[in-house]
Amino acid sequence: MSVLCGAPQVDDEDANSLINPIMVVEVLSPSTEAYDRGAKLAHYRAIPSLRAVLLVPQDTQRLELFAKRDDGQWELYERTDGELPIDALGITVNVEDIYRAPLLG
Repeated sequence: MSVLCGAPQVDDEDANSLINPIMVVEVLSPSTEAYDRGAKLAHYRAIPSLRAVLLVPQDTQRLELFAKRDDGQWELYERTDGELPIDALGITVNVEDIYRAPLLG
């Protein structure tokens, strides 16, 4: 899932690729977790507009937020319970609420 402010901008070569997200949420699956944490995360962090990446593992209750500081460095915040502030969006999410939510479909 991507979050953006303003009009969407897409890649010239791939109209399905948003190039101006503020935040990306990636739900990790066991089969793709290594790629999602490695090459994919590195790709996300290279997007100039991006301020936050939230990793949500399927198999354990834990949120991992990578947040870009004003100096361009990235910091990791982890929570297994309680609240996790997401400053890039000016919101706070509750870990238990995310894992308690019913599956869609």
